[in-house]
Amino acid sequence: MEGADIIKTKKMKHMKSLIAGIFIVFASITAIGQETTPKMTAEERAAKQTERMATELNLTAEQKEKIAVINEGIVTKNEAIRTNATMTEELKRETIKTNNASRREQYSTVLTADQLAKYDEMQKAQKEKRKEIKRVERPMKSE
Repeated sequence: MEGADIIKTKKMKHMKSLIAGIFIVFASITAIGQETTPKMTAEERAAKQTERMATELNLTAEQKEKIAVINEGIVTKNEAIRTNATMTEELKRETIKTNNASRREQYSTVLTADQLAKYDEMQKAQKEKRKEIKRVERPMKSE
């Protein structure tokens, strides 16, 4: 009976080691999956947005400069709003929405009618893309 107990004990130790190893592998995979890319600064986001617009809308050098100034101003304002701990989430959303409307108004003084129409199409497509991402992240409850 002692020999059987020794074998059983060895099997249990082996099983514990195997379970611990599996746990470590899953913990590592989870940790790697949670790594995120560093967030861009407000200035980096404004620059990226300006570059995208310059490419998509074929901006002239003068237009690009003016759009860059507009983007930096709005993105900086919106960043300050997002980090403002005294504002409610609803007030933050409304203020940012107002800032974005102001951005569109400022764009209308810089862009041609065709460029502005194309910008509006880009915004509409982006909005649809965000809606789709939200649908995937939060699937509808089945009734």
